[in-house]
Amino acid sequence: MNLFVQRFWTDIYDEYEDDFVTEYAIEGPEEDIAETFMKFVLVKRPKGKTVAEKKILFFYQFRELINMRKEMRDSLK
Repeated sequence: MNLFVQRFWTDIYDEYEDDFVTEYAIEGPEEDIAETFMKFVLVKRPKGKTVAEKKILFFYQFRELINMRKEMRDSLK
């Protein structure tokens, strides 16, 4: 959580709504990380062209989260 906040919530007042994966994610860092993780699990890997897409890609640096994503997606089938 701390890494996510440091990377995406510094100078938050200068950010734009388009930098969030959902409107609800703007409520705070906790909601932002939860909504972004949901997108990480449910959507195809993005290109990383926007800040919102870069937030999703953030989770791909952690092998254990990639494995968790796979398990969750397999369970949804």
